[in-house]
Amino acid sequence: MTKAISNQLPAPPSITSAEISRKAHDLLFEYIREVGEEHIESNGIDFAELYQSVLYPHYEIILDTNEDLGVTDSGDQIFGKFLPRENVVLIDKSFFLSNDPRKVFTLYHEVPGHGILHGSHLKRAGFQNGVFRTTEASIVDRENAYERQANLLASRLAAPLGFIAWLCRKLYGLTGKINYVGPGRYCIGSTIFSVHSPPHLAWLIAKQIRHYFGGLSTGALALNVLRVAVNRNGYTNSDFNSPDTLRIGATAEAVIKNGLTE
Repeated sequence: MTKAISNQLPAPPSITSAEISRKAHDLLFEYIREVGEEHIESNGIDFAELYQSVLYPHYEIILDTNEDLGVTDSGDQIFGKFLPRENVVLIDKSFFLSNDPRKVFTLYHEVPGHGILHGSHLKRAGFQNGVFRTTEASIVDRENAYERQANLLASRLAAPLGFIAWLCRKLYGLTGKINYVGPGRYCIGSTIFSVHSPPHLAWLIAKQIRHYFGGLSTGALALNVLRVAVNRNGYTNSDFNSPDTLRIGATAEAVIKNGLTE
């Protein structure tokens, strides 16, 4: 019996946030098993290593980073594409030529986010001739369940909450969240930070530990630092939008707008 092929995007897979987080945990466990816990503790997490040791061997997702993907009819830059039938992810080459800070999050969003979470689902539904396109507009679309799911897996893989907590214990001696009590100077470990909001504090810590996360932007990392290490005391994600708080790229804003730090 031949399965019908459709260009109509099917309903997204029925998968909970907890299930997506468990999937991220499983992928990280496989990564640690391949490269060793000491390697991660010393060198941090790197997408290229994860791809070569786990994502490609287990899922055979081909990654092509040498394509000019252009723009949509409305002029939005196309960050990446996922082709379900070919099991191929395309990333716009400009991200690599300019070392765009959104590059690393986009890789996690496309390869494990769409490739792993959605690839098999789309094939079962007969969506094999279609193409997933990720743009600055689509990635912040709160109504798009596919994008929300891909963002969540990318967030959990690129900046694992447990690894952030471990680094905060190792580097700053933190055994719990920093209690934000207002603007001022905060002594964390042996480092003094001048802080004016909880997101700003998270961003300052993220900047200090960013080298453990393979080039992930400080803004994207700060979102999970905020979740793990800072007691916001009533402050919300909207504080990230303050221009004097921190400057972040569109992919970090996408995670904020999709509510992944709640």
